[in-house]
Amino acid sequence: MSDCCELYRKSSIGVCLIATLEEMIFTGKIDPLLAMKVLMQFDKSMKFITPKKVSTVVQFRGHLQTYRFCDKQWSFFIKKAMVKINRVLIEESARITIFATDAVIN
Repeated sequence: MSDCCELYRKSSIGVCLIATLEEMIFTGKIDPLLAMKVLMQFDKSMKFITPKKVSTVVQFRGHLQTYRFCDKQWSFFIKKAMVKINRVLIEESARITIFATDAVIN
């Protein structure tokens, strides 16, 4: 499954889930096919629940130096950047790089 949802596997909960599944496979408690099914269900669940539970608004302002779109991945390179979360200034930086995935939620 090469889907944008696999990005959630890199989150803290995803990393812990993968580590636990690997340990269970190693000790013989589950077989690898079941672990893959669990990961696929995790991907589907995160895709479903994230838009309903995440309400934080992040704003970026600055001078867009370069942007790219390749293999459903966006890259933005911004100079003199300001980052606001829920309208509160969090960071001012000489430059930032943003990587994002082009995702379609069904």
